[in-house]
Amino acid sequence: MPGSTKGKTRQQVADASQLLLVLGGDGTLLAAAHLAAPRGIPILPINMGSLGFLTSLLSMNFTLPSKDTLAGRFSSANA
Repeated sequence: MPGSTKGKTRQQVADASQLLLVLGGDGTLLAAAHLAAPRGIPILPINMGSLGFLTSLLSMNFTLPSKDTLAGRFSSANA
């Protein structure tokens, strides 16, 4: 249907999240941080590019989150 969308807006995703897994580079991380900060949502950034100063994990080193992380037992940099 014209005018209909599938999926959710960034704000809707942030509102429904307890942790944001951000795949991309520094620009993607900054956009996610803009949404996450006022909501107090921690971010796990995964660098998908070749250059990134803010993203902490490289995609080649990423493994699935631990059971502790998925259960909500994680620490944020601000805690």
